[in-house]
Amino acid sequence: MNLEIYKNRKNEVEYFLKILEIYERKMMEEDKNFLELHNNLGITFIEYLKIMKSSCILIIYNFIESTISSLMRYIYEEFNKEKLNFEKTCIEIRKLYLERLAGDSFNKTANHQTYLKLIEKISKKIIEKDIIELDEKTFSISGNIDGEYITQISKKLGLKFHTESKAIHKENDFYIGKIKDARNKLAHGEESFIEKGQMYSTSDLRRYFLETCIIFEDLQKEFIKYVKEKKYLK
Repeated sequence: MNLEIYKNRKNEVEYFLKILEIYERKMMEEDKNFLELHNNLGITFIEYLKIMKSSCILIIYNFIESTISSLMRYIYEEFNKEKLNFEKTCIEIRKLYLERLAGDSFNKTANHQTYLKLIEKISKKIIEKDIIELDEKTFSISGNIDGEYITQISKKLGLKFHTESKAIHKENDFYIGKIKDARNKLAHGEESFIEKGQMYSTSDLRRYFLETCIIFEDLQKEFIKYVKEKKYLK
């Protein structure tokens, strides 16, 4: 498994947090020369710092999404190398395969004929031992990653995922989903960078980051074990 993407994105967040910590320290020390450098265009240093904190939220979410994408790609690539058909895979992979084949057939406008054609299509592929392939369409990722999402994809793959971090749960103060929600509000223009940034201290952002790292390091171990033990097999 290539961990370079994870390490690089992790280092990006760490670097940005260190900059924030330096800036926050300069503000506490009331370093006038430093503060005046960042007082321009009608924005005070404090407002500038808030904008930086909001930017950090985007960087942390980028880290979250890129890590999940990388882990899923690892599963897809290793699984696809096996060239497996329906009867050789575990129940969870079979369900994913059937969901993929069904596509948009199960909707309000579907009729009896639609279902018959779908059953015929699925039966034919299974009988002919069609090779199952997983790809980025198996799970939708964009803007949706939180604790529930991570738990859901783990279950759908047949993983028994457990993490030492409590931030996987909604009731936790540093729930990973709060980063997703904050990022989406910024991305959709619901809140300004100054408004959102004032809700967080740098220590808050570091705590979110640390909890996220714990979750992902536990998840990586589970994914590597999943592939090594070929748990996708029947």
